[in-house]
Amino acid sequence: MDISELSNHQIVALSIARLGGSVRKIDTEDVAVLAFDLAPKRFCWKKYPDKIDLIIIRNALSNASKPRNGQLIKGGFGGGWMLSKKGVTWLATLPNDLLFGHSSLDNPRESLANPFDSERQKLRQSRAVNKFRLGESDAISLSELYEFVRVNEYFPLRKRLERFAVIENAVAEDEELLKVWEFLKRRFKQEVELHGS
Repeated sequence: MDISELSNHQIVALSIARLGGSVRKIDTEDVAVLAFDLAPKRFCWKKYPDKIDLIIIRNALSNASKPRNGQLIKGGFGGGWMLSKKGVTWLATLPNDLLFGHSSLDNPRESLANPFDSERQKLRQSRAVNKFRLGESDAISLSELYEFVRVNEYFPLRKRLERFAVIENAVAEDEELLKVWEFLKRRFKQEVELHGS
């Protein structure tokens, strides 16, 4: 498989991944530059092939966020883009050379997981996880939810949404942490839904 076999919306999702979009939001312009670098003929103006066509980029980003296209990313033009949980899962199906280019890493797939290693370690050390392990899940407080996701009531909505997206991606491949996060979302449904996760 090579880049020519991917659709435009898959190429922008791949660009977001390469730019670190599994753990942070990536600006539209940064996505545009990398997508153009990966597939210049797909993302250029017809009359000026050396120029990035931002309309094509914007359409590809919009399409990558739609359910009919796998909902690979989430975010927006103003705040930036991140991979969704489905996007992280889709990336795992790609061959290493496509995912990482010509990487000199011994095991390039490890670099995809590495951004989550630190996040998962912090989650495992939280009081919420400890209580969940001890069978005391009903005693988990709102402040322990905040500690788990590392936000507080003063965080702006945009930052909370970003943290929730990082947690979704980080726990996706960890059975225990996924169970804790699903429990916390149910237990604090109003708090989490209020903030769009």
